[in-house]
Amino acid sequence: MCEVPPPESRRLPVKQAARQSAPRPERPPTKPPVKVDDLPVPLAPEPAPPPREPEFDFSDDPDDGKPYGVTGEIYKKCPQCSRRLEPKTTQCPGCGCDLKTGKKLKKTYTPVALSWETGWSFRKRLNLFVLGVMLTVVLGIVLLVTEGGWASIVFSGFTSTALMAFLLGTYSRVDLMRDQRGRITLSKTWRAFFVERPPATFNVGEFEGVRTGFDRDVRFFDWFIACMLLPAGIAPGIIWWYVFIQLDQHTTTLVREHGYGSDVLYRGVNEQTAKDIASALEEVARLPYENK
Repeated sequence: MCEVPPPESRRLPVKQAARQSAPRPERPPTKPPVKVDDLPVPLAPEPAPPPREPEFDFSDDPDDGKPYGVTGEIYKKCPQCSRRLEPKTTQCPGCGCDLKTGKKLKKTYTPVALSWETGWSFRKRLNLFVLGVMLTVVLGIVLLVTEGGWASIVFSGFTSTALMAFLLGTYSRVDLMRDQRGRITLSKTWRAFFVERPPATFNVGEFEGVRTGFDRDVRFFDWFIACMLLPAGIAPGIIWWYVFIQLDQHTTTLVREHGYGSDVLYRGVNEQTAKDIASALEEVARLPYENK
């Protein structure tokens, strides 16, 4: 037998007891809802909803005036150059890419080989020169038999031959060529006394166009040659004066930036030749022809 002591009262921690003993704050009373009339400034009206897009009634009848319905993409792009193409296009006209395979096709061009000579052709000039030399020799033999004095006859024959070689054998030629790969070669070649000089080539990509016109300005070189030919023979001097000074000279000029004509390809009395050169450059080299 043993005596059981009475149970001790449970003591709470100090903090917990303080919390339970502290009075709870009262909740503030709920405010009544604000009315629109009580506000000092009225509220702005709510914005109207955006207008709905009109619904079109598409139709396939071309005579009813209704729009057509389109399905799918209107255009497609080239995978090589991103150019917009029509839906039925099979090859890009810009870069030549095959749209089915996605590979760029090798473009071939029609070979072109054109040539223009100032005035007469080389064969005609050479034939006239040979005929003139033969006549000079025959005339020299006749004068040698009848008059004598071979030294003066030989000097006169040599001088007349040199004049004919200069008048007939000094001219220019323009050549325009294009190979199958599209490379363009434009050159101008001078002949002096029938001897061909090294050609002067032109880079077509440096020019913006080509034009034709008249060259009425007489150069100092033309007057100098005329004065040199008159003492040697009246006929050659008069021919030179009439052809290169009196007549209008038609020109074909390559044009650079801002319409500046820098390089003269052709200068002669034949207007049709000047226009043919310009038209060929427009077609083959894609240079705009200004004065058609």
